[in-house]
Amino acid sequence: MEQSNSEVIIIGISTILILLITIGIVFLFSVFQKRKNELLEAQERAKKAFERVITETQIEIRE
Repeated sequence: MEQSNSEVIIIGISTILILLITIGIVFLFSVFQKRKNELLEAQERAKKAFERVITETQIEIRE
């Protein structure tokens, strides 16, 4: 009976640890995914701004 209780406690602690690790991995994945999306949006904005400046410069050169 004593061994059975300790086995249940070990299984319970192991289950909680695995659950916490899984939650941590999901949290980290979502954080990095959000940062990646923000970086991609910033790169796209910079690209559009660059293209706009190039277009304006070409128009000025033609004038």
